[in-house]
Amino acid sequence: MEPLNRGLRGQAGVVLIVALIMLALLSLAALGAIRATDTGTLVAGNLAFRQATMHASEVAVDHGWEELANGSFTSKPYYYGIRQTGSPDLSSNAAIATSTVWDSNAVPCIDERGANTNCGTDTGGMRIQYVIERQCESTPDLASADSIKSVCDVDPATAANTTPDTLGIYYRVIIRARGPRGTLGFYESMISGPAT
Repeated sequence: MEPLNRGLRGQAGVVLIVALIMLALLSLAALGAIRATDTGTLVAGNLAFRQATMHASEVAVDHGWEELANGSFTSKPYYYGIRQTGSPDLSSNAAIATSTVWDSNAVPCIDERGANTNCGTDTGGMRIQYVIERQCESTPDLASADSIKSVCDVDPATAANTTPDTLGIYYRVIIRARGPRGTLGFYESMISGPAT
């Protein structure tokens, strides 16, 4: 009977080693699941921040529309009377995404409520800026509906009108929205506004 007992003791040691290996593998699998969940949560959070900047950019579209509706846009340094051949810029031919355009004091900065804010300081909230670009190839004679129609992208709903003050033309609002955790989004919106 003794040899049988010795064999069982040897097998008991092997079972312990196998159990420890399985326990280590299960621990590694659990750790991997936890890390995957953490990464998923971070990705979801970043997507939420990105979505928030898109919604906040609607504030800039509303501001741009108000300026177009009341005619206060033409004297603004962030307004372009003709379509830019490249990207709009306030100082040189740099791309729209460069800080040269947006860090200029000429481009106002608002928060998600539409109140003026300092874009140079990250307060953890939204910082929104925009420029307006009239969709015209050249400067039209604003007293002539034919001149406006010949050089500007006219809203089809008003294209049959014959007086300049009843024509609607397209404006492009280019928006830079910055949010928490370095979130940055560029958006464009085309709106129809008064030609004159």
